[in-house]
Amino acid sequence: MDKFLLEIKRFLQIKSIFIFYGLTKIILLLVLKKKEKKNEKIQLCIEAGEKGWESIEFKEYYQSACEYIGSGHVIKLILMQNQNYLKEISSTIKYKGVTHYFYDPRTGSQEFWRAILESLKIAILFKRENVLPICLSTDLAVRRWRIQSSIVTCVSGTVVCFMSSKEMEEIFPHKRLCGPNVMPLSKQTYKNLNKIKIVEKNRIKEEVVFAGSLYEPRTQTLKYLEQGLKKKNINFQIYGRNIGSKRVSDEDYWKRLINTEIVFTTSDQMMQKGTDYSHVRHMVYRYLEVLASGSLLIAQDIPGVRRFFTPGVHFIAYKNNDDAINLISYYLKNKEEAIKVKQVGHEKALSIIDARVFWLMVDAALGTRSLS
Repeated sequence: MDKFLLEIKRFLQIKSIFIFYGLTKIILLLVLKKKEKKNEKIQLCIEAGEKGWESIEFKEYYQSACEYIGSGHVIKLILMQNQNYLKEISSTIKYKGVTHYFYDPRTGSQEFWRAILESLKIAILFKRENVLPICLSTDLAVRRWRIQSSIVTCVSGTVVCFMSSKEMEEIFPHKRLCGPNVMPLSKQTYKNLNKIKIVEKNRIKEEVVFAGSLYEPRTQTLKYLEQGLKKKNINFQIYGRNIGSKRVSDEDYWKRLINTEIVFTTSDQMMQKGTDYSHVRHMVYRYLEVLASGSLLIAQDIPGVRRFFTPGVHFIAYKNNDDAINLISYYLKNKEEAIKVKQVGHEKALSIIDARVFWLMVDAALGTRSLS
C-alpha cells in the first residue's frame, strides 16, 4: 500500500507541471495583449550571475552568439546579487530593445513558490513586451526548473535542453523542446585550443582522465573505475570539482582534456531532491569538448547523441562500468585504433563548430522569429 501511495504521489508531482502551465496560459492569452514592434532589430540578451559568467558555459554561449548574429546584436546581462532580479530584466528589455531573451531557471530565487511566481512575472513581462524567450534548461529532470521553463515559454519561444526531447515530451506540456543540443563551442575557443596544442605538443600525456563536476551517482562510478583500472596498472586521474566550489582556470581545464590519451565521462543525472525521470541521461558538454580537444572520448550512448556523433566512429560507447574498464584498457594498448577514432571525432567536432549547430537548432525551433 505504501509503495502504491508513493507511486501516486510521484505521478502527481510529475504531472503538476500541466496545472502551472494551464493557469499561465489562461493568464497570458486572455488577460494580456502584447506590444507590436515594428522594424525590430534583433537583440539577444543572455543572463547570468557574476559566478555564472566566470564559467566556460556562459562564456561560450556569449561568444558563439556573437559569432552567429554579430556582437552588436548580443547583450551580456550580469545579474548582481544585491539588485532586484525582475527589475534588472525589465529595465534591460526596455532600454536595450531586447527581442530575444536567454533565460535560465537556475537564476533568481531558489525557493519553490517564490521561483514559480518570479517565472510567472517574467512570462507576463515577455508577453507584454513581445520578447521571445529561449529557455536554457540544462536539466529538465529537476521538477522546479521544468515548471519554470514551461511557464516562461508557455505561449512562445523554445526550451533548450541536453536531454532527448523525444524522451521528455510525455512529461512536458508543449513540444517546443530543442534537445538534445550540443555545447555552443565558439570558433574563437577552437582557435585557442589549437594554440594550446602547439605549446603542449611535447608534453607526456596522462593515460586516462575525468574532468568535471562531482555528484552522485557519478562519484561512485569514478571510484569503481579507479579501483578496476588500478588492477590493470592503469592510472586514472580524477580532476573533480564539487558543485559550487572554485573552478580551475579555463586554460588549465582545456590542458587537462588535451594532455590525455583518453577522457572518460558519465552522463547520469545528479541525485537531488525534486528530481525525477532519472533514466534519461544528458549529453554533457564533454561530448563536444573532448572531441574538439583531440582526445579519445569514452562515454555513454545516450538518447539523441547519434544526431551528432556515432559510437565506434567519433567516440567509444560503454555499456556498464566493467565494459568501460575493458574499453579503456583496450584502446590504451591499441594506439592505432584509438588515433583513428580521435581523428574522425575531431573532424566531426570541427564541422559542428563551423556550422554553428547549437544556434541553428535554436533558430529552427524559433521558426518565423528566428535570430538570423
